[in-house]
This record gives sequence, structure tokens and C-alpha cells, in this order.
Amino acid sequence: MNEIKTASGQLLPHASLPAKITRPEFAAITFRTRLFEKLDKCLEKPVTWVCGPPGAGKTALLSSYLDARGMPYTWYQIDPGEEDPASLFHYLARAARFDLRKFGGPDLPDFTEDGSPDLTAFAGRFFETFFRRLPAKSIVIFDDYQEVPEKCAFHEIIRTGLRRIPSNTRVLLASRSQPPQALMRMRANGWMSFLGWADLRLTLEETREMIRQKSGNQLPDATVRALHQFTDGWAAGLILLTEENAREFQAHRHLQANLPHEHIFDYFAGEILDRTDAATHSFLCKTALLPWMTGPTAARLSENPRAENILWRLCKANAFIEQRRADIVYYQYHPLFRRFLLNRLLQETPEQELKDLRQKAARILEDQGAIVEAMRLFLDAGDWEETTRILMQNAALLISRGGLQIMEYRLTRLPEEEMGKNPWLVFWLGMCRISHRPEEARKLLEEAYQKFKKNRDSSGRMLAWAGVVDTHLHIFSTFAPLDEWLVEIDRLLESTPLYSSPEVESKTISSMILAMVLRNPAHGEIGALMQRCRELAEKCEPIPVKLQAFLPLGFCRLMLGEFREAEALIERFGGYVENPDTPPLLKIMHKDLVAFFCWKTARFDRCFKAFKEGLAILSAIEIPGWRVFLLCHGAAASLSLNDTANAKLMLDRAATDVDLSRGWAKCYYHVLTVWRAMLLKDPAAAVYHADAALELAYAAGEKHSLAVARLGKAMAMQMTGKNRDAQNCLASGRSLESVTHNKFMEFQYALAEADLFLEAGLAEKCAEKLGHALALGREQEYLNTYFWQPQMISRLCAAALEAGIETEYVRRLIRIRGLMPEKQLFHVPEWPWPIKIFTLGQFSVMVDEQPLQFTRKAQQRPLDLLKALVAVGRAKGVEKSRACDILWPDSEGDAAESALSTTLHRLRRLLKNDEAVKLKEGRIFLNQQICWADAWYLQTLLETMNSRLQAGHDQDEPDPYIPLLLRKAIALHSGPFLAEEAPEKPWAEPLRDRLREGVTEWCLWLGENLESRKDLAEALYFYNRGRDIDPRREVFYQRLIACYARLGRKSDAILEYRRCRQAMAAHLGCAPSTRTREMYESL
Repeated sequence: MNEIKTASGQLLPHASLPAKITRPEFAAITFRTRLFEKLDKCLEKPVTWVCGPPGAGKTALLSSYLDARGMPYTWYQIDPGEEDPASLFHYLARAARFDLRKFGGPDLPDFTEDGSPDLTAFAGRFFETFFRRLPAKSIVIFDDYQEVPEKCAFHEIIRTGLRRIPSNTRVLLASRSQPPQALMRMRANGWMSFLGWADLRLTLEETREMIRQKSGNQLPDATVRALHQFTDGWAAGLILLTEENAREFQAHRHLQANLPHEHIFDYFAGEILDRTDAATHSFLCKTALLPWMTGPTAARLSENPRAENILWRLCKANAFIEQRRADIVYYQYHPLFRRFLLNRLLQETPEQELKDLRQKAARILEDQGAIVEAMRLFLDAGDWEETTRILMQNAALLISRGGLQIMEYRLTRLPEEEMGKNPWLVFWLGMCRISHRPEEARKLLEEAYQKFKKNRDSSGRMLAWAGVVDTHLHIFSTFAPLDEWLVEIDRLLESTPLYSSPEVESKTISSMILAMVLRNPAHGEIGALMQRCRELAEKCEPIPVKLQAFLPLGFCRLMLGEFREAEALIERFGGYVENPDTPPLLKIMHKDLVAFFCWKTARFDRCFKAFKEGLAILSAIEIPGWRVFLLCHGAAASLSLNDTANAKLMLDRAATDVDLSRGWAKCYYHVLTVWRAMLLKDPAAAVYHADAALELAYAAGEKHSLAVARLGKAMAMQMTGKNRDAQNCLASGRSLESVTHNKFMEFQYALAEADLFLEAGLAEKCAEKLGHALALGREQEYLNTYFWQPQMISRLCAAALEAGIETEYVRRLIRIRGLMPEKQLFHVPEWPWPIKIFTLGQFSVMVDEQPLQFTRKAQQRPLDLLKALVAVGRAKGVEKSRACDILWPDSEGDAAESALSTTLHRLRRLLKNDEAVKLKEGRIFLNQQICWADAWYLQTLLETMNSRLQAGHDQDEPDPYIPLLLRKAIALHSGPFLAEEAPEKPWAEPLRDRLREGVTEWCLWLGENLESRKDLAEALYFYNRGRDIDPRREVFYQRLIACYARLGRKSDAILEYRRCRQAMAAHLGCAPSTRTREMYESL
């Protein structure tokens, strides 16, 4: 690459420049856009100091920045020990292309290097001329500034030059060290920007991109993250690891166990350790035993009184050590550098001395509260006694802070005889293995329980008992053995009624509740124990102890159908999970609880969020079983939304998971597969999986799952038409404690029974079950069920609305779940239709139960289209050509069609719903799952009466349902269809006539039927209503006169004749017929 670029963009020849002022070339550079933007900001000041340890990527950054920004530049490479001013002036003059001899003499032979005033004055004049000769917006870079000796005139010359920087030039200095004293004032005065190691560190994304460039491979995300963490953003370390070994890194564990480090160690040796004196060498190796240190702790371990000074000097030189400030100032080696130092310590230190050093470092760390690190050093030293002591003192704290793997590793390093001496060590090893090796954990905890029992250690027994119970939840297989353990805890509490601490009580009680809910949800003590558990969760201070009480309690509340209580627990204690010290297992259990709760309460977005977050945690750690449950919760949420495709993806993932071999998990999988088969209308698959779920539920011995499986089997049998078998299955399930003591299960069973009765036409029994179910739903705010099927719930909601059962709750359920009415449910005006259109009498529209305002003339055409769709488009919609003829009878075809398109768009906007009006295959129609029209409802009522009449009922004893339907029709027909449109809109007249005639014909038919059975009072009601709807029909007056005469109400009969005479004259321009006059005269 060429080193001088002119203002016009012309490149000067590379061959004409020596290496000292030649920019280094790189085969491939990762463009770090993040740092380019920081440099842009830095260049707002005249000088920028770029500072970082060896291999931090300073030179590569500056070189790539020049390429990215395309600026003219001068590059000056400082060599080790450089302090000769003549050399500096000579090479800068060459870079700027001017003759130094003409400027100030041949190579400055008469100047000394002691910082004389003459040299300073010369430097000022030199840099003024130098900067003037550079192109506008030039960058001048001094690389490897740390090579300049601490005390020499070079710093003063550079300071003088930096003061002469013009406004159109910037200078960058790259160094491993902080600015020298001579330049520090520039930073203090705001003349200098600073880009440090904190900025230069690679981000995760930069690490990923650099690995891809260097290796040509896309490594697994876990490997990339591990490499990033291991190198701590150090570019050189990443490159050295990647170039020869990235292809071999297949997983995090491979990276940790087989890390090739020879090249990195050689780098550290050459750049740092071999350049130090013997005292510093020893200090570095000894203090590497400490993962972090203060000046005093480093001095205590190394016995070097100059420790603070050494640390400060190394930190200033960016020698892979950082200074950090919290309450105190402490120092920390780069992870790779520390590994290198520890390796040297092992090579150079005699065995006994190394053991003494490790013990000494362990005690220092223990004094500082660094228990894990102290334990490791005691183990490395082979000091079993101290290791056991520190384990026993801190085991609970370590596990509560998520140190399970660390604790387990430490315990397994103890000799077997040491483990056998103390049951607490066996207990803690069992606790460490609960999450990832629960079968082994159960054996260890049972062994510890027996040893505690032998030693009469009641607290140990309680905690071991609780641990054994917890393993059942993690094995996800069978819960029958919990019966014995419930008997065992009763015996223990009889002999030891008092707990040694709130923490022991909290853990014991939460596990007792869990065992009872899983095996005996009708246990009489559950309520009191749950209340006590909540109190202890509030009382106990350590966050993990709170969570160990809250999580099982929340799960149990949810399993018992107590959703409000479960939500209160999640809201109260869920925030504690975000604490960084929370163990991963508790985080997983929390995500599982939230996902389970949210799909059951129809909060599907939150369910998917928790499900994904849980899987993300599981991707980094190995905890069996929970992945299947999280996938199943996600599938349940998808099925609740009728998304069978997404549910299949999750169920397929669950089906291939090794943990599905566990019986309880497999039962959940089959339950959801039953549900999916129901939604897909596949009864054979539903029955098959229902049988499998039922068998697994029996084997698991968990009562809630058994109740769910029986419910699924009953609903699958109903799909096959075997309703009696379905009823028997529901009756069998109702006998379970998990139904009788669970409002949510009771709610679901009652809905299933109501649906069976509805299908059988047993309206009263259906209403009874619906009333019970929906009252529970209202009280508990139930919004979802297992095996939720929109069609089934829609017809049950319709039945409830018709019967006036819990209408407010039902309408809310419909709105929240977005239930769509089936076509046959059009007869339910109480349904919360998004759009309701009233055309009988006065025209109006309701959108989301609010009256639609349409006063502007511009809205007339969209409203005309809406009226026309109701008038002539109920069955198949309206052809576009017919709509054009209706709305624009005098317009040409193309103009009318264009206007129709605009009008359709405006109508959708007016109704605030793009799905309300459909256009398909040249026809426009109203979406009958969104729009309800009173005229169409009236047509439905008339059609229903006709169909019931044709069903074969005795004409002399009509269907008792017909009078009810006719009363609804009469109430609905409050005026003619689109009365205000006549006679301007002839297309409205046919439906207007059909509706009027349909209602009046039924009034006449039913009135005559009632009259023949001498039910004159009822007959009068229907005759009167028929006359009111169509006062032109003389027959109603005739029947009214006859009925009044038979009842001896002569005055009413005379009044009716007078009404007839007035109506005939007003509407038809004639007098009553001969027969009517004869009836009047006979009075």
C-alpha cells in the first residue's frame, strides 16, 4: 500500500519510501465499524491516543480505518529505543517530500539531544512547514510510541509538534502504554482524545466475524462465545487460537479441555516475561494464583513490599493486567496471560513450596470471601481437611449462588474415605446432581437420609427428604414412590415437630406440598401448608431460598387451578429470578412455570417469550427433562391459537428429545397430540393418542395428568360418535380428587358434559352444566382449556347467550379469544359481533358496540353499498356488475368499476375492519363471521320456523319453540326494511316485502292455530302484531273482529272494524270487503 495520498487522490510510489514511513500491510483485516465511528468522534480533537496491550489490534485498526475513510495520511513507525531527533526530522521530511538541507542544514549535525531551546525552536518551525505541506484533512500516525525511552527529548519534540497541528490535520499516536508525562497535560486540557483497551476489546460479533475470516468456517455459536470469553476480546490471542485450531473446536467442552496454547505462551514469554527482572518474574508467577488481587494481598502472597508499585507499573504499560475500581482498587490478569503464568509457576517451583503457596493463597482468598477459588486451591494443594471444612461451611451458599457444577467438581475430587466420614458431603453431592443426573441424586440423597436418621440429625433428614421428593420432579417418570415418603415425613414431624431454621422449614414444606399435589390433591393440610410456605418465602432472606419456596408453590397453585394465586406469586417473586446469582435450574423452573401459567390463562405472547427464554438457557447447560416441557407448553399455546402447524414443529422437536422417554413427559406429549388431532378432525388419531396418554398417566401416578387424559379420551370418543362412552369416561374422571378439588378441571369437565347434552338436544341439562362451568369461569377468570376447540366453545357460548347464562363473562371470553360464530349461530344477536347492521325501521351501524357516526355526504356511497349487500347479498354476495348497476345506474362500465373499487375501500375504512367486506371471484359480500344484520337474523328466524314446521310436528299441537321464535321475529321487525330508502332504491323492495310477508304469514298461521284451540288471548296477540306490521292485510281485522266477538268484547270488535276502514282507505283507496262489513253488521 502507498503511504502518501495527495489531495487530488494521486498515490505516491511505494518504492520511494523506506519501511519506517511505510504503512504495514495485512493479508486480511476485519473492518471494525464500531471503532471507526469512535475514531470519527475522537478526531474532533487534534490528537488521539490509541492505547492497548500487545496484540490488541491497534495497528490493524488504524490501517483499516485509513482504507475505510480514504483519507491522505503519513505513517511513522517508531523503533525500539528511538530518541534521535535527527532521524525523526529526516524521515518526516521524506514523507512530506521536502529537502531538509534547504530547510535547516545537513541532518542537523550541530544539535544535541538534551532538549535545548534551539532544538525546541527548530522543532516548532519544522512541524509548521511539515503540516503545511500535507494535503487537507490529512492523518499523521505515530505507531508503537511505547518504544520511546521514558526520559528523552523525543517527547518534548512531539509535544512541540502537536501544538502546531492546523485545523485541517489530525495526529494519532498508538502505544501499549499511557501517554508520557510530557503529553498528559494535552489530555487534561481537552486537546487529546483517548481510545483505550476497553474500546479495543473485540465484541462478540467482532469475534465471530474475525473467526469466520481467519478460519473460513462458521463455528457453532457456543464455541464462538467460549472463544470470546476465553480470549477476553484480545485479538492476537483469538488469531493464534483460530488459525490452527478453530476447525477442531466443536463444543465448549472441547475448547476448555484441549486448548492448544503453545503459540500464545511463546507470545507472552517474548513480549512480557522475558523482558522483566527476576523479582518481577517471581512476583508475576506467584500472584497468578490469585484470580484478582489488591496491592496488600499481592504483597502478602509474594512477600514483595513493592507489590503495589509493580502492579501499577504493569497496568500502565498494558502488560495484560487491568486495574478495576469497586469499593477498592484491585487488579486482574488477562485469562490467557494468567494461564501462562501459572504454567511457568508449575515448571519453576518445587513441589512443597508450590503446596505452601497454594495454601497461603487459599487463606487469602477465603479471608476475602472468595470461597470457590479458595476451595480450588486447597484441593490443588491436596489439603482434604481444609477442603472439607470450607465445603461444610459454605455449601448452602455456594449452591444458592448457582455454584452446583463447581461444588460437584470439588466434591468428586475428595477421596472416597473422606466422603464416607460425613453424610453432609453425600447430601451436598446429591443436591448438586439433582438437575442434570437426578437418578444418581436420588440414590445419594436416600443414602444421606439413612445416615442422618442413624445420626439422629433431624435437620439433615428433613433436607434430604425434601431432596428425594424434588428428584421425582426432575426425573419426570413415576410419582408412586412419593406415597412412602409422605408417610416418612409424617413420622419425622411427629418425633421432631420443630424446625431448626426457617430455611429448613421452607424447603421441607414446599416439597411436602409438591408431593401432596402430585399424589393426593385432596389432602386436608394442603391449604394451610401453602399459606405457611408463602409466609416463609416472604420471611427468608437468601433469594435462592425464596425461589425454592415460591417455584413449587406456584406450580402447585397452577396444578390446582388457582390461577389468581399463581399469578400473585409470579408477580411477587418472579423479579428475584433476574438476580445474576440465581442458579440456572431455578431460572429454568421459573420460565417453565411462566410458560405453563400463560398458556393456561391465554397470555400467549408471554408464553412464547418464556418458552424461548427457557430454551435459550437450556442451550448453554445440560438439564434433562425441562426442554420437553417447555416445547410442550409452546405447543399448547399454539394449539390454543388453532396453529396446528407450529404446534407440530414443537411436538416433533419434543418427540426426538431423549427426555421424552420419561413417562410423565411422554404423557404430556400424547395429550397435546390428542388435541392437535381434534383440531385436524382426525378422530382415529385422537383416540389412539388418548389411549396412550391414559396408559402413561396411570403409570406416572400423577392425578392431574390422569384427569386431563380422561377428559381427552372422552372428547375423542365424542368425535367418533360414541357419546355414551364419552359420558362414562367423564363420569370416571369426575371421581378423581384432581377434578373434585380443582376448579379448573371442574370447569373443563362441565363444559365437555354441556357439549354432549347440547349435541343430544337436552337443552335443560346443557344449561345446568353451562351455568356451573361458566360461573366457575367468571369467578376464576378462566380463558382457556385443555383441548380448546373454537367451534365447540363458540356453540357453547351461543347456547349460554341464548339462555342468558353469565352473558357478561361469555361476551368477554368471546372477545378475548377472538371466537368466530359459525354460520348456524347467526340467530344469536347477543354475540359480541364486531359489526352490527340495523336495517329494520331506522338504519344504523354498531362497530365494536359503539354507534357509527356517518353524517358526511361523502359517506353516502359506501353506506349505499353496505345496504345493497344486506338487501341482495346474503347468500352469495353481489356481483361487481350488479353492484355498479345499483349504485351508478347511469355510468359507463369502466368508470363505475373504478368508483366501486374506491367505494369498497372507503366502506372497509368506515367499518374499521378490512376483513368485514370481502371481494372474491368477482363477488362482493359481507363476512358473516364479523358482520351481523338484523334483516338476515330475521330471515334466519323465519327459515328456522319453516324447518321446524316441516319436521313433522302435529299441526294441531305446534312445536312449542315456534311461538318463541315468532315473538323474537315480531320484536325484531320494528319497521320495514330500509324504510327511508323507498321508493328511491327499488333493489331493497324484494327483501322488504319478503320479510313483511314472512312475519305476517306466520302471525296469521299461528293465530288461526291458537284460535282453533280456543286460545283466543294468544291468538289476539299475534293477530294484533300482524296487523301492526302490515295494516293493509284485511284478514287480520277479520280475525280480530271474530275473536273479540267470541269473547263478548263488542266495543273492541267495532273499534277494529273502524281501524280496518281507515287503513283500507289510506293504503288501498277502497272500502272494507263485503265479508268484513257482514261481520261488522252481525255484531
